[in-house]
This record gives sequence, C-alpha cells and structure tokens, in this order.
Amino acid sequence: MHLTRNIFSAPAFALMLLLTSCSSTTMQPTQQAKPGFSNVTDIPLPESATMNLKQSMITGSGKTWAGHLVYDTTKSQPQVIDFICEEMHASGWSKLGDLRGKETTITFMKNKRLATVRVTSDRGFLAHKTSVSIDMTNSDIRHAIVSAQQDEV
Repeated sequence: MHLTRNIFSAPAFALMLLLTSCSSTTMQPTQQAKPGFSNVTDIPLPESATMNLKQSMITGSGKTWAGHLVYDTTKSQPQVIDFICEEMHASGWSKLGDLRGKETTITFMKNKRLATVRVTSDRGFLAHKTSVSIDMTNSDIRHAIVSAQQDEV
C-alpha cells in the first residue's frame, strides 16, 4: 500500500488562508443605513463596519446624536485611520489633533460638535479585527443640560 504525503502542513495551510483573505481594496463609506447605525448619519462608516451593541450607547439622531459608538471592521488599523481622516475631512470635520501608537486617538470638530475617535487593532493567529470607538459630544446638548441644572438651583 502506497501512502501519499499531504504537501500542505497545518501551519502552511493557515498562512495561505490568512494571506489570501487579505484585501488591498480601498475602504468605501457605506451608502445605505446599516443595522444598528440608523441614528448615525453625519459621520462616515466603512462598508465593513458592524456595530458592537454591547458597548455602544447613543442618544439623539441625525446630526445631533451624542454618546459612545463602537464598531468593528476586518480592515487593518492603518486602513481604518486613513479612511477616517479622509472621510471626516470630506464630510466637513476639522481634525484638531491625534496621538498615534498601539491605540490611535484622533479628535475632530464640526460646528459645535466634538468627536473623539479611538482605533485599536486586535490581532489573533488566524484573524484580526480593528475596533473603532467614537465619543460624540454636542455643545448644544451640553449647554441645555447646564442651563437646566442652573435653573434648578
């Protein structure tokens, strides 16, 4: 009986799968409302984004939403950072500053709104994801809350 040898070892096969799953295509903003993102209309979201419902908390909608939004994507951290910077600028947001490292933090301002975006990479052996969290504040909402608190005193 003649035994044939398998030319692929498990690590080589896993590496081949990982390399073939990498994509060099550019990220595109989503053109339609995605499940979970219906209240978020004024910031660009990549097509590959999936909302983390356990960590997100949003109040309001449209251009006045505020809160904490978390989404994951399979794109790399550098791709996500480039996408966010380019698309936020194209949407009228001004970049105030950034801190780049293992976790990148970028702050944007538009009208009376402030968006703090944090991008982190979670790499596993066979898969990776990039997590994005956005803290959105609206000074109109903050002003209304402060005014209401002052009226109570």
